[in-house]
Amino acid sequence: CNFLVKPVAERWFMSDAQLAAERQRAHDVATANTVAGAPAAMRETPQGLVYLAWIGVGIPLLWGVWITLQKVMVLFR
Repeated sequence: CNFLVKPVAERWFMSDAQLAAERQRAHDVATANTVAGAPAAMRETPQGLVYLAWIGVGIPLLWGVWITLQKVMVLFR
């Protein structure tokens, strides 16, 4: 497979001007979307919904850790 790998054609590379324009656009988008370091989605999401989502993730995660610990204890007894 290594012998089949070929260099990327020059036509797919960005010029320095295109790269600078893309970096500037990305910088502008990033600065427009941040206020006081928080993403826009977090500023608009109700706090109760965030807690509910973490509970929805946390309970199965803790359940999986508990089951894993039970299986480990069986192995080491």
